[in-house]
Amino acid sequence: MHEHVVEAIKGHSNMITHEPTDRTFTMTDKASITTYVGGGFSALWGVMTSQEFGILAGVFIGVVGLLVNFYFKLRDDKYKQAEEIRKQQLHNLTIREMAEMGSTNED
Repeated sequence: MHEHVVEAIKGHSNMITHEPTDRTFTMTDKASITTYVGGGFSALWGVMTSQEFGILAGVFIGVVGLLVNFYFKLRDDKYKQAEEIRKQQLHNLTIREMAEMGSTNED
């Protein structure tokens, strides 16, 4: 028995009628959830014809391809931006060195 039920039976007036919120799933709870999910997938599979399955597979592949393309495009943009910064820094360094060489040759 739960502690709150035992306390209520002993005659305490502060009876708690709800379950504690820190409840962990038992094996029967997990089996029940698995049964419902499996049944849902089976029903979905049985309703779809081969054409509908092909359409859904095509949409899924298209969305995955879009996401992969977007990821690598962002990565490529970051690479190009870093390379432009590196080129600008190299250009500034070259200009500074040329200016220093010009000022020492004039002396």
